[in-house]
Amino acid sequence: MHLDLYSSNDLDPGGELLAEALAAAKAGNRTLARQLVLQVVETTPQREAAWLLLASLEESPEDVAVCLQQVLTICPDHSLARPWLESVLQGGPLAPPLTEDDADPLGGDGRDREDSVLEQPAEASAPAPQIRGKVLVVDDSPTVRKLVTLVLEALACEVITAANGLEALAKIHSRSPDMVIVDIGLDHIDGHQICQVAKGRVRDREIAVITLTGRDQPHDRARGLAAGADEFLTKPVDANELGRVVERYLSDGGES
Repeated sequence: MHLDLYSSNDLDPGGELLAEALAAAKAGNRTLARQLVLQVVETTPQREAAWLLLASLEESPEDVAVCLQQVLTICPDHSLARPWLESVLQGGPLAPPLTEDDADPLGGDGRDREDSVLEQPAEASAPAPQIRGKVLVVDDSPTVRKLVTLVLEALACEVITAANGLEALAKIHSRSPDMVIVDIGLDHIDGHQICQVAKGRVRDREIAVITLTGRDQPHDRARGLAAGADEFLTKPVDANELGRVVERYLSDGGES
């Protein structure tokens, strides 16, 4: 995992959770380390160092790429994340490609900008935003679910999550979401089947369905269209693109 890249000071000078996550990772407890880092990104999603550490803990190219995409959303010129992402997308190793110039792999400039954002005082008197829609996120990757959730919460959505198709079907019926964002590559009950069920619900307003696919293949789109999908996004999920698509449906039901 190349954890020698990181120290608790590099990750976050005052972050106890990140320090605990790093210690757990170095001790070989990847599950605990991942849980701790996910708590950090939930409360401070602009903390690029947390996404970098999470990328080093992930075991699939898809999840590593999701984390690195988020780092580049925060800091587009990040010196470690960009070559690392390019390597992963080209089928290279999941570990970061190190060079002699990687003296500051976490990117000092990005950290400084992050700290300035986090130090801004919150608007204590600001009212809670009005919920704009209820969205069900279905993916077997906790990292993808977390990233999509952060995007949706920034758009004032109520978020429901499901880790598999069976759980998703139950929540479509019990929670009646306005939108479903689903990975088509789920085991047993796949995203196309979930889309068919969501579109078959009799409601005053049709449920919008956005499908996520790791393979941008014509037959995937054909099956999605047949199932009634409204949008297709290719993984790794780009947070900005996802936000634009969701915003369009929240604003005008998807009409151009």
